[in-house]
Amino acid sequence: FVAVVVSYPTFISRVAATKDRALALSIWSVFIPLGFSLALLSSILLSPLGSWRYLWILGSIFAIIYLLGTRFHSLIDKNIPYVTKTIPGHYRAFLLNRNFLMLAFIFTVYAFQWITIMAWFPGFLMEKFELSLHDAAFFTALIVLVNIPGNLFGGRLNNNQIHPSIILRIATLIMFIS
Repeated sequence: FVAVVVSYPTFISRVAATKDRALALSIWSVFIPLGFSLALLSSILLSPLGSWRYLWILGSIFAIIYLLGTRFHSLIDKNIPYVTKTIPGHYRAFLLNRNFLMLAFIFTVYAFQWITIMAWFPGFLMEKFELSLHDAAFFTALIVLVNIPGNLFGGRLNNNQIHPSIILRIATLIMFIS
């Protein structure tokens, strides 16, 4: 998970054409809702085996495959020039930047909402609607999948030269209304 979350945006930014970068990153961002939904749906299929550990074992197998794949194949093209201008003195100015702080706040609120839904929604469905654990997992997976069109639509808007701050305002307003 950390390898994909931390390294892939940089990798995608390096290999995608400038005009396609926003769309490429939005396609990459689908992995979180898709992965969570697949995990929830897998739990339905694996629960008759009697333990949640099978899902963890399956996840570990995928991690090992990924690790072996990275061992034998480098994802970085050595011919692409890599330039960095990281100067520690600029970190303070960056961390105190109003736009950075606003973005961090927006993401914190979004993550709080999303994780709350993930943790709360299955129990709510079972308690209020008397759904089975399997049905609650299925409907929670559907709710999580709703993020995918939003990610792709945001990438499309960004790719069409809509400024990210406008996209964030629209998305924040939609989250507030919902």
